[in-house]
Amino acid sequence: MRQNHLLLLVLGFSVVLPFSTASQAAAQDACSKAFQDVEGKSALGSASAWSNLRGSDNSIKAKIKVLLDEAEKGRNSAKAPEGFCPSGCEVAKAPKIVFRSVPNKFTSDSDDDAQCKALFAKTKATPFRYVGNKFGNLEDLNSWFGDFSQGKGKEGGDLYEKCPGDCSPQYFNTIDINGKEYILSSDVICGPARDKSDNQYKLAVAYRWACTAKG
Repeated sequence: MRQNHLLLLVLGFSVVLPFSTASQAAAQDACSKAFQDVEGKSALGSASAWSNLRGSDNSIKAKIKVLLDEAEKGRNSAKAPEGFCPSGCEVAKAPKIVFRSVPNKFTSDSDDDAQCKALFAKTKATPFRYVGNKFGNLEDLNSWFGDFSQGKGKEGGDLYEKCPGDCSPQYFNTIDINGKEYILSSDVICGPARDKSDNQYKLAVAYRWACTAKG
């Protein structure tokens, strides 16, 4: 009888443990889907090829560098918003950095307008995703993003094939800092042609506070 009792206990644990693990995974998944962005600074950057090649103060590259450097310096002292995490979750210790790069003005005069509008509707629902790019510092990250946004490199070339002609990419990027590693994820919406007579991009950074399971 005692042996049967022990067998039941063992069988009981064999059922409970997987269920417990599954519950923890479900809780973590529910927490990770909750986040809140706290907007930071913004700027206008020139898309002029000459300005960006020279690294002029008004260039996209220079403006992004300033915004990202300031966001990184203030990251550890930033104050998390309260009361947005679901029950059983708590806010992460430090935020991710989000930065956006979107044309300042658009035009509908392009011959590709119909195609661009169709791609805009499609990619608003399901953006093009480029994830897992890792860098040792923000300077290398910014350099890669500059090439990527100009259609250079493997992923830049892929993006420009998917977002062709006069259609203009809009970039929504997330930087996760893990020790000395900067992990960049880019969601790209392919939208209307940008107005090249304006030739500027709206740039903005934010802190993304995520939730994680307690304990």
